[in-house]
Amino acid sequence: MIDKKTVQTYCMKNQLPELISLLKEKDTEDIYYTKFKERFIDREKIEYKISNPLLVAILHDYEEYYISVFYNKVPRNKAKKELRLRLCKTINIHKFTMLSMEKKIRKIFKHENINFNGHETSGYYGPYIWEKTEKVKYSIELPNGKVELPVLFMHGFIMNSWLDYISLGEIGTGGWSKKEGLYCIYDKYKEKLDKPDFKISYLTHEAQHNIDMENKKYNMSTSLLEYRAKLAELVYYPDLKLFEKFLTNAKNDKRLSHPQAQYWIVSDLSKLIFNQDYVDDIKEWESRISDIQEQSKKLLLDYNRCKPNWVLGTLSYYIRALFI
Repeated sequence: MIDKKTVQTYCMKNQLPELISLLKEKDTEDIYYTKFKERFIDREKIEYKISNPLLVAILHDYEEYYISVFYNKVPRNKAKKELRLRLCKTINIHKFTMLSMEKKIRKIFKHENINFNGHETSGYYGPYIWEKTEKVKYSIELPNGKVELPVLFMHGFIMNSWLDYISLGEIGTGGWSKKEGLYCIYDKYKEKLDKPDFKISYLTHEAQHNIDMENKKYNMSTSLLEYRAKLAELVYYPDLKLFEKFLTNAKNDKRLSHPQAQYWIVSDLSKLIFNQDYVDDIKEWESRISDIQEQSKKLLLDYNRCKPNWVLGTLSYYIRALFI
């Protein structure tokens, strides 16, 4: 029998062909195999509740891209080019970059009163598409102080990028942070608004992103932003559930920002708490919740793994030299 956690782990680690092979052999109750086969082997498309056939065709072009890059393992740049050319044909317009292509697509969806947020997530294309947005103000506790931020609840989701698609909805983005506030997929959290899943794994995580993305003193890659946001979660999480999830999904692969960040966390905490390079037995961590919280806070506040922005630092030095 294959459980939800196994599906999530394989998809997080970008191991879709391996997952489907495993399901074919081990999914004796056929909880998942037929659905994955229909989507990735038979290439059956999702039936969207959208009346405009052009919008549906665009969504199906993205589905072809997901199958190509995640199941058929077409190299990313080649899959990206094929997606752009496919979209050019569908829309009957020529664009030389995905940036300009998705700007055009955003206008097409906006004309139908539908929100479209494109670009890459962890190096792969996959838009976030929803119908309406509701704004609510929150006060959020972070390791370096409290912040007040608006949460923009998104309703009526149509497409939730690539991870949701390749996992058949078993795992996917819960939201993201932008300068204007925190975007949240309401349906993912509507039953959990008073639980750690929302209060910590969403609010704390995304608020830390919001602060770090405005911090110009350090250069932070996507993986480093995830590393710091996940450390912030661990500072407040009341039990071992979250850390166990990080341990399960960790992978030392710079192409995958979330698994990479989780690997760094386990590695860095292992050194601080056990004086070992990498402790992967969850039983060893069971009595160490307070140590995980304390050391996670230390790693975060010390800006561990973050490199100073020397360009900004050098500029500030010369500005001070001129006026002091």
